Amino acid sequence: MKSVFAPLFFLVSFSIYSQTATNFSCKDCDNVNHDFFAELDAGKVIIIDWVMPCSSCTPATVKAHNIVNNFAQSNPGKVFLYIVDDYANTNCSNLKAWADAYGISNATFFSNAAIKMSDYGTAGMPKIIVAGCYNHQVFYNEKNTAIDSAAIVNAVNAALGCATGLEEAPTLLQNVNVYPNPTTDVFTLSFTLSASANITVYVSNVLGQKMAEVFTGKKTEGNITIEFDSSVLPRGMYLIRYMINDEVFTKSVFKQ
Repeated sequence: MKSVFAPLFFLVSFSIYSQTATNFSCKDCDNVNHDFFAELDAGKVIIIDWVMPCSSCTPATVKAHNIVNNFAQSNPGKVFLYIVDDYANTNCSNLKAWADAYGISNATFFSNAAIKMSDYGTAGMPKIIVAGCYNHQVFYNEKNTAIDSAAIVNAVNAALGCATGLEEAPTLLQNVNVYPNPTTDVFTLSFTLSASANITVYVSNVLGQKMAEVFTGKKTEGNITIEFDSSVLPRGMYLIRYMINDEVFTKSVFKQ
């Protein structure tokens, strides 16, 4: 069975930066190896803060540090702060001493040219990005006095909400797939129902806000395909939510 649906959109107000991160593999100031993409693949959300260090870098870095400490309570082991010397010309001892002077302790420190601020546009003192998700998305990218605590928190929440596709599917729902992924316009949802059931499928953004209704109704047992036209969706990460018998299953799709 194959269905084609035009989107019914819901107006929402949110702004999430969208860019793909650049991988790096290097040691931190404690001589621990890091592979950035492997850490994101493991479900970590990482705030990278490039500093000189200097007095102008302090307020934003303290903000980022406080945010990480708050998320350590609500999402332990998920959100991390990497403080990176901007051009790797400050040694680790001086970098840590600067942070200690302002009570910044819950962070990992780097003085390594492998972590390039230039990969994320114009330099800043400081410059902060938030990265996460299986597709290594950058959810926030800002510099200098434009750095905003609320925007960082929103970006971290968005990154935490990005599905990994590892959750268990509802009992009646099998062989769930979304393709092509990434997509530019129409993507296809395919799945198998082991018995007839009422099912609702909708698209949400990574903040959980509903963007479009895909299908609501009864489907009979068997293989199902539904085509969805995403051409009017802005570029970014979206979640396909399948609701069946009060169970919810999520797949991620990236709109280019």
